[in-house]
Amino acid sequence: MDHSDLDAARVAHGFLTIGECLDLGRRIGALFDPYSTLLSRHARFGPGTVIYPGVSVECAPDATCEFGPDNVLYPGLRVTVGSGAAVVVGAGNRLGEGGA
Repeated sequence: MDHSDLDAARVAHGFLTIGECLDLGRRIGALFDPYSTLLSRHARFGPGTVIYPGVSVECAPDATCEFGPDNVLYPGLRVTVGSGAAVVVGAGNRLGEGGA
């Protein structure tokens, strides 16, 4: 399946492509829906992370955005990390829907 139109928009806005989301899901634990999930290419996710549909993690190129191991990001979670800012989430957290 060709995702080039979707991927072009994602890349233009600093997000992982659908294929990169699939690869990330294989490496970390689980990413249930790469189509509805927007993940910054500057964010880092530890092993055992589970990412549900509808999660959005935006991270400026010069920001720090790290999720440690064994976190669960539930549907609707939105995290935005602006330029020069830092968000570091430790291990074993359950992050619910809404903004952060």
